[in-house]
Amino acid sequence: MCAIRGSTCVYDVSSDQRRKFVKQRNLQDLSEAQINLERHKQLLGGIIATIRAGNHETAVDLLATIRTGVDLSQLAAHTRNTRRANPAIETTFLSIVFVIDGPEELPSLAQLITNMPS
Repeated sequence: MCAIRGSTCVYDVSSDQRRKFVKQRNLQDLSEAQINLERHKQLLGGIIATIRAGNHETAVDLLATIRTGVDLSQLAAHTRNTRRANPAIETTFLSIVFVIDGPEELPSLAQLITNMPS
């Protein structure tokens, strides 16, 4: 349009509402992803802590709960309640470091066993 009129074209990025909308949507998506990641972390940590610090009955109860086919939110509630009821499990949960170092491709079980110290 500017070239036709022979005037200088000026584009105001701040007036482009499409970018603002996309940015807000991206922030919302990122926030939801972060919440979901935290929920999954709580679930995984609860499972790991229960297996590491719980007694045989606690571990069997967890396995039985998983095998009933409950959805992940119910399983998360179960692990959270187990943690809260058992200080050793809660302490173990709080000590878990959720960092996976190494290559993108994780080793197989056979590779892990082969590399275990004797």
